[in-house]
Amino acid sequence: MIKLTGSLLKLIIFITTMVTVSKGVCSAKSAYKKLSPLIFQVKISKNATAEKNSYGTAFVIKEDGLLITNYHVVADAMWDNKNLKVFVLINNEFKEAEIQTVDYINDLALIKVAHIFKERIKLPKESPEQGSAISTLGLPEDLNWTVITGIFNGIVKDGPYERIHMSNGLNSGMSGGPTVNSSNKLVAVNSSSLKDSSEISFGIPFTKVEELLQTKSISPPTTDKHLIQLQEQLNKLQETMTNQILDGFSTKKALSGVFWPNFSKNTKCWGSDQPQTPKSKYLLQEEFCRVSFTIKLRERNYVGSYQFNIAVFTDINLSEVAKNQLISQRWKIDEKLSANYIEDNTFNYSAPKCTRNRLSSRETPTTVSICAQKLLPLTDVSDVFINLYKQINDKTFIFIEGSLEGFNKKNSIKIIKALTEYNYSEEAL
Repeated sequence: MIKLTGSLLKLIIFITTMVTVSKGVCSAKSAYKKLSPLIFQVKISKNATAEKNSYGTAFVIKEDGLLITNYHVVADAMWDNKNLKVFVLINNEFKEAEIQTVDYINDLALIKVAHIFKERIKLPKESPEQGSAISTLGLPEDLNWTVITGIFNGIVKDGPYERIHMSNGLNSGMSGGPTVNSSNKLVAVNSSSLKDSSEISFGIPFTKVEELLQTKSISPPTTDKHLIQLQEQLNKLQETMTNQILDGFSTKKALSGVFWPNFSKNTKCWGSDQPQTPKSKYLLQEEFCRVSFTIKLRERNYVGSYQFNIAVFTDINLSEVAKNQLISQRWKIDEKLSANYIEDNTFNYSAPKCTRNRLSSRETPTTVSICAQKLLPLTDVSDVFINLYKQINDKTFIFIEGSLEGFNKKNSIKIIKALTEYNYSEEAL
C-alpha cells in the first residue's frame, strides 16, 4: 500500500483539478468554434429596424431554416402578432421568422426563417452520464457570445414537468440557447435559473425537442389556432396533474396525530413546526406541497401548477372566541383571487365566483369555501382556490388551503371531493 504525504495528496488534487478545468476550457473552445455559426439572437419588435421589446437566443435544428427557442421568448409576438414580430439576426441582418408550433408545457417554440444553413446542432442518442461536463451557449444581456461550462446533474421531476439540472450560470438573453455535451450534441434547451442562485440552472431535455419536431406545424399561424393548440395541451397537462393529486390520496402520512394524503410522491413538500412554550395557547404543525415549475402565458397569467397547505392545530388553552378568530384569519381566499385579476390583449380572468358550504354535523363540523375564476378566452380553464376547515376531535382541527391553476370544472370537482371526503382522523389506519 502506498502512503500519501499531505504535500503529495495536495499535488494530486491540484493536478486533477487542473486537468478537469483544462478539459472544460477545451470543450468550451470546441463548442464555440463549431456551434457559434448556428446560434443567433432573437428579438421581438415592431419591425427589423425597431428597438427590441424582448430578446433571447435560438439555434438551428434543421438546415432548411428551422430553429428552436423558448416559448417565453416569442410569446409576446404570438399573442400580439399585429404589432410585434419575431426577428433572427443572421449575418448582421434581422430576418423575420414565422412561429411554426409551440410546446407550452416544456417552454419550446419552433420558428422558421428563409435561410438555408450548412449545418445544424445534432441530437444525441442518450443523455450524458450524471457529473459529465456540459457547455451552455447564448447571447446574454445584449453582449457578445457567452459559453459557460458546467455539470450535468440529471433530470429533475416536479409534478408533470421534467427539467435538466445544470450546475452553471444562465443569464438573461441566453434563454432558448443550447446546452451541449463534449461532442457538441444537444443536451438541453436553456430555460431558467433557480431564483437567488447563480450556479443552478434548468434546461428542457433534448427528448422534448425530438417530440416537438414530430408535431404538425400550424399553417397559417394565427392567434385562434395558437389558442386551440394551447387548449389541447393544457387539457392533457391537467389530466396528468389531476391523476398525480388523486394518487396522493392512496397513501397516508402522519402529521401531528392527523393523517394526510402523501402528495410528496409527485412533488416537493416542506414542513414547519411552532415550538411549544409555557405560554402556548395551541400547537401548530404545517406542511406545504407545491409544483415549482409552471407555464407563464403572458404578464401575470400562469397555469399548470397546484399547491396544498395543511395546518394542524392542537388546542391547549384556546377560548372559543380565540379559536374562531384563528379560523377566520385563514379565510382570506378573495384576496388571492383579486390579485390575479388582470387584462392584456389576449388573456384576462373573469370576476371570481365563490361559495361556502357546511358539509357535516355539529359534532364534526366541516366547512369548505371555493372560489374560481376563468381564464379567458380559453374554454373551461380556471384557477380554483379551496379553503377547508375540519374539526377532528375536541382538541384538534385542520385547515387546508389548495390552489389549482389551469384546471377544468370536472377535474376540480374530483379533487375537491377527495379533499372533503378524506378521513383525516386516526381511525383512517
